[in-house]
Amino acid sequence: MLLNQVCAIVDLETTGTNANSERITEVGALLIDVDHSEYSFQQLLNPGISIPPYVASLTGIHNEMVADQPGFEDIATELWGLLNDCVFIAHNARFDYSFLKRAFKHCGYSFRPKIICTLKLARALFPHWQRYSLAAIMEQINGSAGVRHRAMADVLATREFLDYAIAEHGLARVNACAQQQLGKPSLPTHLDAGVPDSLPDSPGVYYFFGEQGQLLYVGKSKTIRTRVKSHFSADVREPREMRMAQEVHSIDYRTTAGELGALLMENLEIKQRQPIYNRRLRPLKKLWCIFLQHQQTLNTLQVKQLDATQSFPAVSYGVYSSRNATNKHLRKLAEEHGLCKKVMGLEHGKGACFAYQLGKCNGVCIGKEDPSLHNERLLDALQQTRIEAWPFAGDVLICEHNTSLGITDAHRVSNWAYLGSWRWEGLVTQGELIASLDNVESMDSAQRLACNDQPGFDKDGYRLLYRALVEKVFDGLSVVPLNPTTEETAN
Repeated sequence: MLLNQVCAIVDLETTGTNANSERITEVGALLIDVDHSEYSFQQLLNPGISIPPYVASLTGIHNEMVADQPGFEDIATELWGLLNDCVFIAHNARFDYSFLKRAFKHCGYSFRPKIICTLKLARALFPHWQRYSLAAIMEQINGSAGVRHRAMADVLATREFLDYAIAEHGLARVNACAQQQLGKPSLPTHLDAGVPDSLPDSPGVYYFFGEQGQLLYVGKSKTIRTRVKSHFSADVREPREMRMAQEVHSIDYRTTAGELGALLMENLEIKQRQPIYNRRLRPLKKLWCIFLQHQQTLNTLQVKQLDATQSFPAVSYGVYSSRNATNKHLRKLAEEHGLCKKVMGLEHGKGACFAYQLGKCNGVCIGKEDPSLHNERLLDALQQTRIEAWPFAGDVLICEHNTSLGITDAHRVSNWAYLGSWRWEGLVTQGELIASLDNVESMDSAQRLACNDQPGFDKDGYRLLYRALVEKVFDGLSVVPLNPTTEETAN
């Protein structure tokens, strides 16, 4: 058999296509040993959920048919023992593997076999064929007409194709193509196999495009080539990622000098271009923020609405999309930390707050708790959402230098808002960079990498910039303040 190893040709029938929410209704497997001895396994399964009518009409497997059949958990031990040490062979193998991996995991088994996809084998060995579904292949090779969309029938059809391929090309050639799958990412059939290897192993942002040129996904990495290949790994993690990977028709990329630039550009591109498979977020134009009012004894809270382009007047706690969202968070903090809702501005009027009457407030609102104790709990509750005041007098350039690529990228930031990036060829020193600022908005010696058309405070961008400027988690950064003198020169 293939690769001189024990092989298992497998096919599943399921209640749908999503391995996270759908279940297996039938398993078919044919094990072929190196001595050519064979063992077959076939079992209908009760999926534990209803089989949709359209699936029942396609497979012939309906609810009554599986009502008295075992569940996957009942056969998991036997099946795992059969398949675990075999080369896993299936037509469109990512589909069958994703279902089995999830089902085995639910039963406490780790299933990570070597995987061979016969659809990819067919494309590699018979590039002149027009279609590569199992039914189309059977027509092409004048194969047997089995019961389509039943597990064992499709297993036997897959076996028939392998026998045909070996007869046409020889076992050595088929083995070579199979080995190539084991050593390379499982690329979608319509993506040129050389594309991933042509990508740079340097920091940057990459873009996946669909058949009609639609932007599917934007990602970032310190090593673009390695990260892109991981999307096409045969070890499928999520059905959504599997669907996205199989829709990719072309890939583009933009290198950056370092990790911070890649992170900033990714965040900007996702929010501006709204790719289909990224989490879809829009930057806020109006923000609701919480400010701590330091009083002589008892500290209170004030909620203000700010424009996203405004400078934060002081340290704030949290950025929210509405007053309702702000109050919801404050109520949650009050309940979790035993805080007074009157002090937090959530209740008004004279006397004790309602929570005190329920025994959930210590009575700071009526003088029964030391204000300093309430102040301490309030500050502790707010710390997790703390937004620091902008630590500079004006805008800054955060510079990244990449010695291997011989480039310098500068990212302009104002009040925690990312404005854009420029690139210089060569390792530009801080003094040289300041001297080159004839006009910050159109630097003659620099290439414009990114431009934020709607700059303003962005919570995700804030976290990145705080890590860079305050926590200093990124290596090799230098910060150039654009003080008033520099700004006058620049303008």
